[in-house]
Amino acid sequence: MSEAQEDFLCDEWDAHISRHGKQTFAAVLLAGPALDSFFDLAKSLDGAGIEILSVVQDLVTASEIAERLEVSRQAVNNWCRGTRKAASDFPEPVVLAGAHLWDWGQVVQWARTHLVVNDAVQYPSPDEVAILNGHLASARQHAKGWLTAAVDPSMARKAM
Repeated sequence: MSEAQEDFLCDEWDAHISRHGKQTFAAVLLAGPALDSFFDLAKSLDGAGIEILSVVQDLVTASEIAERLEVSRQAVNNWCRGTRKAASDFPEPVVLAGAHLWDWGQVVQWARTHLVVNDAVQYPSPDEVAILNGHLASARQHAKGWLTAAVDPSMARKAM
């Protein structure tokens, strides 16, 4: 990604840019329903010559949950094990290999009902992430000449 493209992301979308190896990540806060906002973002980025390769879930460890919710690591461990009354419905980890990882959106949703949380952001659900990534993959295959089913955003919204 060029410096001009990074500037565009930061200036136009208030993106937070990070790198991991050769990959560049941009975290963007969108307004409105996830699917509509995403398609607006994708159109804008395409006009700037920026290709979205995938949407990545915000996955967090137990330590990161403790830090973000400003609670002790022991409290989070108790919620994960279900040893606290309020934790009976704590989200299950979405990744079990190595360290357990939780979807931050699911954790925040749980925390809103059990703790005082000032996070008003609506995070995309794992299903929304899958729909968006399916759309991106379909568009890439279509560009290569593969016959693919187009994702109609209005139909995707009706299915949810």
